[in-house]
Amino acid sequence: MRQDFKTTLLLLSVAVVLASCGGLLNSDKPADKTFWLSPYSTSHSSGLSADAPDLALSVKVVPGLDSDHLLTMSPDAELNHYEGARWPDHLPEFAGSLLRRSLQESGRFARVSDGRNSGSQDCQLDLEIKRFYTQIDRSGMATSVQIYMSGHFDCQGLSKPVKLAASAAVSGQQLTDIVSAHQRAMDQIFRSVPGQLGKATE
Repeated sequence: MRQDFKTTLLLLSVAVVLASCGGLLNSDKPADKTFWLSPYSTSHSSGLSADAPDLALSVKVVPGLDSDHLLTMSPDAELNHYEGARWPDHLPEFAGSLLRRSLQESGRFARVSDGRNSGSQDCQLDLEIKRFYTQIDRSGMATSVQIYMSGHFDCQGLSKPVKLAASAAVSGQQLTDIVSAHQRAMDQIFRSVPGQLGKATE
């Protein structure tokens, strides 16, 4: 009887260990989805001029936005995020790359880099992202995407403040609807860039 009890106890212990290992290897939580935004490109962009300047672009974010999550903002100013949804990188790197590629596509600059250049004809654009999230209502429903960034532009004797703002309504409650609204908002931002940078880059 004692041997049967020991055998039963051993089998139960093995079953518990195997069940624990199975829980570590198999999770009911779905894998994170990574979403992408495309750089803005105009089909009617003029060719690059021979004297187009280089541009050094610096991008930083306010505290709370340095994340790769798709963030939300409630009416009570609660910053949160959508579970299981991410950008390819944290916002400074992700948005900085998107801005650089879009500015390079514009044909206004010979080269767009992420560091400060030393050439006397080079331009410098410093931006800080202050809003980059989905506005939700009190029931948690997405209503709009809000993006706002500001900073300073110096180029060929021109020095001026820059403010770039966009808002795009969310047409549905799926993650793809929210990402689509982010794309429309970023496209708005890029369309406003020429007017913000002024004559120095024309």
